Amino acid sequence: ARIERMKLEGSVVVLADVEREAYTEARIIRDTLLGALPTKLAPSLAAITDPFAVEQALREGLREALHDVVRKVEDGPHGAG
Repeated sequence: ARIERMKLEGSVVVLADVEREAYTEARIIRDTLLGALPTKLAPSLAAITDPFAVEQALREGLREALHDVVRKVEDGPHGAG
């Protein structure tokens, strides 16, 4: 009875759904950080000779990529991301 009540309240979720969502979110992170980020940053980083400027460019690129990850995760699998 307790489990049925929790299902009605929405506090019980199916483990497979949670695992599928975690897998999808992990792929978004992987694809963004290992796929898109290096491709996007490589041309501009190749031209920079100052280590501090490289650090700043990397930091900004990572910040943008992580914001993109958050947006994609919040949009969900059927969102515009």
